[in-house]
Amino acid sequence: GGGLLATGDIPLHTKLRADKAVEVLQGCAPGACRIIALSAGTTHKPAPHDARGFPITEAAATARYLLSLGVSKEAILEENMSLDTIGNAYFLRTIHTDVLGIRNLVIVTNKWHLARTEAIFDIVFSLEPVPPPICRGPPTYEIDLIAVEDGLPANQLTSRRDREASSLAAFRRTAPLWGHSMAGLHT
Repeated sequence: GGGLLATGDIPLHTKLRADKAVEVLQGCAPGACRIIALSAGTTHKPAPHDARGFPITEAAATARYLLSLGVSKEAILEENMSLDTIGNAYFLRTIHTDVLGIRNLVIVTNKWHLARTEAIFDIVFSLEPVPPPICRGPPTYEIDLIAVEDGLPANQLTSRRDREASSLAAFRRTAPLWGHSMAGLHT
């Protein structure tokens, strides 16, 4: 994720994430890793539209940027459903990782977003799969997080950090309500 410019392009802080993801991908054996671009958009502002009038998702814009860097289309997946970080983790898991059996993840985000991202991904990826009667116990995931530079102007960084801290506190109050299962999070 990370938002979009009015042009439908990704901002600097999202480019920093994508650049690091490409660096991680280049360290993998050919065909062994993929980059999964996350997010439909945000509830904070409307999505820009393409020349045909269709909304541009953050995942699609990031995928387009990755292609411009030479990443093959076979190495890119998109999650185009989420509107926030909890949704990023939930839809990543339900659309891609559980289905494809992907268990080793490297989540790339900016420093200002790292604490909340880590808390959310740790909890969502430790929940029991759906449906519990078929699959017993939580799957084992190995998740590493990488923080890149902030990529925001100084006048925006303080408010962004404050918003992240507030959102992390709200997440920590909400997460226990899910219990210990993906079904609880779904509800």
